[in-house]
Amino acid sequence: MSQLNPKLQAAIDAAKERTRLLLQQHQAGQTSVLPSSASIQIEDVRLTETIKTSPTLLKLGMNTFDPYEIEGIGRANALQSQAIDLFGLKGVSGCLIGPAGTGKTTTMKAIIRAIILSGRVPILPETLGHKYLRGGLPGIYGGSFTRIATRNLRNSCPPDIQDNVHTIHRLLEFEPDFFEVYDEKIQKMKKVRIFKPTRTKFRTLPIELQVFLIDEFSMIGMRLEAQRVDAIYPSAKAQTVYIGDIAQIPPVMDEPISGYKMLDAIATNTCVELTEVYRHAGAIVSLANHIRIGNTIPDNRLIIPYLGNLRKLPKKLVDEHIAKWSKEEDGSKVTIHLWKNRLEGEIGQLKALQNLAVWGVTKSDNCWLSKALLRSW
Repeated sequence: MSQLNPKLQAAIDAAKERTRLLLQQHQAGQTSVLPSSASIQIEDVRLTETIKTSPTLLKLGMNTFDPYEIEGIGRANALQSQAIDLFGLKGVSGCLIGPAGTGKTTTMKAIIRAIILSGRVPILPETLGHKYLRGGLPGIYGGSFTRIATRNLRNSCPPDIQDNVHTIHRLLEFEPDFFEVYDEKIQKMKKVRIFKPTRTKFRTLPIELQVFLIDEFSMIGMRLEAQRVDAIYPSAKAQTVYIGDIAQIPPVMDEPISGYKMLDAIATNTCVELTEVYRHAGAIVSLANHIRIGNTIPDNRLIIPYLGNLRKLPKKLVDEHIAKWSKEEDGSKVTIHLWKNRLEGEIGQLKALQNLAVWGVTKSDNCWLSKALLRSW
């Protein structure tokens, strides 16, 4: 891995130190549980004390507008208003997270609107000299790691910035670099290529590009993030908002930035987790959200007494909870089937051999059983 940008490395070190202190406090009995993002969002992040149910007109520069009124939706809820305050009006960096259907995209639109109408972001010059970014638009970039995620983000963004929504690789203008290496297998030189960013600390992005909206940030790795931070103009007052669902897939062949960014944002009260599901509500999403936060069927608290031997779990308890989650709701249906207790074929034989090893069956006492299983397997 290449050396990280000093600012990014400092943020990572600070996040690790906070984690160490949290663990130390927990081990000393100062806290009953380690704080999670969800608990800290609800308890500590209180920039918006109440839901703004009445019109709230703000006069910023030449514009008078209500930042909490979302077109086609209505009033923002408390957590959405919190995000609009932090990222749209105050201009701080942080994380906006939440499962599918909680309104991240809707909130992002309101944030972009607040940024533009507040007038705090300059307009990009017409002659940018960038291969993909378009001048004459507000200095806001939106993008992600993959083309599909970026396309979905572009379709959700207001027209004001759609032309400047690209993959991070396009933002950094990755180009192929060709060179020759000696291949010992074929005993001769061969030509290879790797893609490198041409936007670096030596050829930075425009100073007017000051807001970065990174969607699906769970897929972003440390190396790519370091390259992005390196390319930001040194004196630009850059703001980065990381948007996504922490239960999504991690980056390929790299360490994810999501944990570090959330620890940093939690410590500075700039992590907002949306929890109210508006879209795709139904049996499937309810079950998915139940599982994604580590719950089980039956619930964790009911299973704890039987962790030593789950076979002792009362069948009545299991059946009740299966019936609870096997339902049809809002056009979606969930049916839960118990896994077979008896494993058949080669899988069953392999499992039996594993059990013999666990039970300590040796050649001296039950050799005939081991040989019989091995022959059939």
